[in-house]
Amino acid sequence: MNSKRIEKMIPEAIHLIEGRAINLFIDGEEKVDSRFNGYIAAYGPTIRQTGLLSTITYYKNREERAKINSLLLKIMQKSGFVDETEGDDLYSLVEEKTAGASSDIRNKWKALILDAVVASKLAIKTFPIVRGEEDDS
Repeated sequence: MNSKRIEKMIPEAIHLIEGRAINLFIDGEEKVDSRFNGYIAAYGPTIRQTGLLSTITYYKNREERAKINSLLLKIMQKSGFVDETEGDDLYSLVEEKTAGASSDIRNKWKALILDAVVASKLAIKTFPIVRGEEDDS
């Protein structure tokens, strides 16, 4: 975990959530749906248990959870750790950058994404979190 990197990501995460670049709010209110808080909280442990690409794929293939992948990528782009011209699909980007790469490069991507997860967890706590509709995915 890189605290300086996380500190740089937090304002971007708040701005993205607040600006509704990724809509995590309930019915137009400025209250975050508790599902998204749970999805973000589970993201890091899921990476540790199943691996980076498996986690990204799992979140990518579920409509509401896919917003978390988008949020993480935008946080990394807006804070300058990933070039904004790299696209808008976290899975494709990570797969391209880590396929056949050394374990050092794979670990750097994993650490970068985990830092974005921490930044988003901290950012989301600046908003009221309320229970939204149920999700079966």
